Amino acid sequence: MSTKKSRYRLNLLPLGALLISPAIALGASMPKVTVDCHAHGEGPLLTCDVTVKDANRRAISDADITLKAHMPSMPMAHSVKPVKAAAVDQNGRYRATLQLQMPGIWAVEVDVRGPVRERVISRIDTEVELTKTTEQMKHKHH
Repeated sequence: MSTKKSRYRLNLLPLGALLISPAIALGASMPKVTVDCHAHGEGPLLTCDVTVKDANRRAISDADITLKAHMPSMPMAHSVKPVKAAAVDQNGRYRATLQLQMPGIWAVEVDVRGPVRERVISRIDTEVELTKTTEQMKHKHH
């Protein structure tokens, strides 16, 4: 029986190598996606700026960007419908605003499709962000 297992493993190894090789090759050309979100307003609203660059750090301005969010602590109860991000400029910058159901810790999932493909998940505590925004507004009025 150990002979069959050994032969089975040997048969899988080349297949695994074929599956891994493209991933290794693609790893060298992974895009760079940055996400910067800030909470504001009622709900609150969560505005996210996304920047997409290729492996050579050139801006990707023709990507299809979709954002969605959910509360990790209550995944079935609080989730937000996907929103498409709009291009802000030709420098690979995009922006979208999500309407959240309540303040708290949210996971924001950013899907990038087009000339490059990537998925990024960011965690944001909107209560901390709202506190920062309120403090900044107080300082501006003094």
